[in-house]
Amino acid sequence: MWLWRPPFYLGVLYPHPNALFSAASILVSLLCFTGMLARFHNLMGNDTIHSLEIISREITRIFCRSAMVDRIAAMLNYFLVHLVK
Repeated sequence: MWLWRPPFYLGVLYPHPNALFSAASILVSLLCFTGMLARFHNLMGNDTIHSLEIISREITRIFCRSAMVDRIAAMLNYFLVHLVK
């Protein structure tokens, strides 16, 4: 008895459903991880800015020095660049 076999390229065009489910589950877990990482970065950035705000309210002379101004500006630019990426 002769059995019809599909051409080999159909396996490439239509992958097995388990492979599709596995790829989808990996994508979902990657998106969840990326979301948690973004949330962590936002919280740490907010806490850093809040701490600087509290400190600079009471102590203003140290933040007027040029070395501190440059360092704080560099830190804030670093946060901004990584927030936008």
